[in-house]
Amino acid sequence: MNRSTNSYNDEWIRNKFKSIETEIDELKELKKLKNLSTYMTGHTGFSYDPQLPYHFHRKNERFQYALFDLIVTNPSAESTLNTMGEAGWYIAGMSIVNENTGSASFTFKLNLQSDDVNPTKFQYQCFSYEIASTFALEEKINSANKQGFDLTSTSAWNKTHSFCLLTKVYF
Repeated sequence: MNRSTNSYNDEWIRNKFKSIETEIDELKELKKLKNLSTYMTGHTGFSYDPQLPYHFHRKNERFQYALFDLIVTNPSAESTLNTMGEAGWYIAGMSIVNENTGSASFTFKLNLQSDDVNPTKFQYQCFSYEIASTFALEEKINSANKQGFDLTSTSAWNKTHSFCLLTKVYF
């Protein structure tokens, strides 16, 4: 029997090693992504997707709530909203605007983990718009979107006008 013509084919094991090396590299990349939250926020235990913790409850997360009635027809209401947002309070809901008083109720939500407050900050824009001028509202929202604001909600006020709430997320 001539052994020189019969060689051992180890291609299958080389392919298996390449496959395992690829999986190890992918795991290293996933670990980098897991650490991305700490890198981006400077805080451990909080996710990098800043709005999600306010919508999805995750293990070991706690929330604190606050309810405020603000006169949204007063221009100073937006500065109050932004003061709360700077402290990490997220607007989880806005009621309809009282036609007589111009006030609306806001539900604020603060994401906590142990004694730490989530480092996410929020900026708000709250303004009235004419219901019949949907194109003007669309242009205003698109313009604000270029600055990082997203439409959060609209709130009925009277027969001709409603209010719009926009939110910007930052660290």
